[in-house]
Amino acid sequence: MEWHIFDKCVRTVFDPELFSGPDYIYNRPDLYTDDYETYLIICGRQKYEAEVTFKGEEARPAVRLMPLPDRALSLLAKAVLRDHPEIKKVVFEQTYGRVGEVRDTNHFRVIFPSTADELMERLHRHERKNLRRRFKQLNEDYGETHFAEYEGDAIPQQLVETFFRFKKASHNRDYPMSAAEYLSFYHVTNAYALMLGERVIAVRFTCEQCEIVNAENFSYDQEFAHYSAGLQIYNYTLCRLVEKGKKEIFLGGGTNAQKYLYGSIEEQTHTCIVKRRGA
Repeated sequence: MEWHIFDKCVRTVFDPELFSGPDYIYNRPDLYTDDYETYLIICGRQKYEAEVTFKGEEARPAVRLMPLPDRALSLLAKAVLRDHPEIKKVVFEQTYGRVGEVRDTNHFRVIFPSTADELMERLHRHERKNLRRRFKQLNEDYGETHFAEYEGDAIPQQLVETFFRFKKASHNRDYPMSAAEYLSFYHVTNAYALMLGERVIAVRFTCEQCEIVNAENFSYDQEFAHYSAGLQIYNYTLCRLVEKGKKEIFLGGGTNAQKYLYGSIEEQTHTCIVKRRGA
C-alpha cells in the first residue's frame, strides 16, 4: 500500500466529510484563531483533515482523540516539519496513536443520556442520597442557595477573579492574566455558579462551541467542602448540558474523583512529540 500526504492548504470552507472528529473546541482552531493551517492526510483509501496551530518553534495538530493511525500522525508531523523550517517539534496531545517520544496519559468522557433523570440514575444510590442531603444541609445552615448561569460577554469579571482566589487557596495556583484574558485563552463560553445570596461558593467553566463540551475548569470555596460544593456545581452543570441537548463532555485526564462518576469512560491516551532531527 502506498502512503501519501498532500501539500498544506489553507482552510477555506469546513468540510464535514473529511473532519474526523470528535467535534470540540481543541480540535477546531478555526473557531478561535486565523493562525492555523489545514492538512489533508491520505492513508491508503482513508482521508483525514487536520488543523495545525503554531507558536514559536512548536506546532500542535488539533487531532485530540481522533481515530488516526500511527502512520497518519507520522505523515502529518513530517509534512509540518517539511513546510515549516522554523518548527523544531510537533506535539500531539491526547492521541490514541504512538509516534516519536511518547508519554502515557489518560482521558475521561461522559456520554450524555436523553434526560437529566437518566444521568442522575448513573450515580449509586448512596451517592445521590449524600449529594441531596448535603445540599439540603447547606441550605439549612446558611440560608437559601441558588445556581446562576452566564454566557459569553455576560460572564462577570468578578466571577473569574473569585475562581482565581479559590484556585490559589486550594492548589496555590496563580493565573498571571486578567479575567478577560483567561476566558479568551481557555475558550470559555459558559459559566455556572453556586451562590449563597451574592456570595459565590463554587464555579465551573465550560467550552460549549461544539456538540461536545470541554470541561475547562472548576473550583470552590474550601469553607464549603463539607457540603460537596464542587460536586454540587458539577452535577448542576452536567444536568444543564443534558437539557441543552449536548452530546457529551470531555473531562481531560488526571485522577480527580469526580471524573469517575456519571458513567464516565476512561481512555488510555498519549502525548507524542516528534522532533526535527538535530533539534
